[in-house]
Amino acid sequence: MPIDKKELTKEMLEKAIQCKSADELIALAKTGGYEMTKEEAEAYMTELSDFELDDIVSVI
Repeated sequence: MPIDKKELTKEMLEKAIQCKSADELIALAKTGGYEMTKEEAEAYMTELSDFELDDIVSVI
């Protein structure tokens, strides 16, 4: 499931990129009121690995 970049804020990306595991990303998502499966989190982690903090500005 691709990440909808239109829904992401700079703060959300910064926090998500810092997650070291799918479990951390799931916990972060829950704090924001989002639910995701381990499979979704792993897919997001793969996609997030393509981001660099410097790229965040170009996404927003």
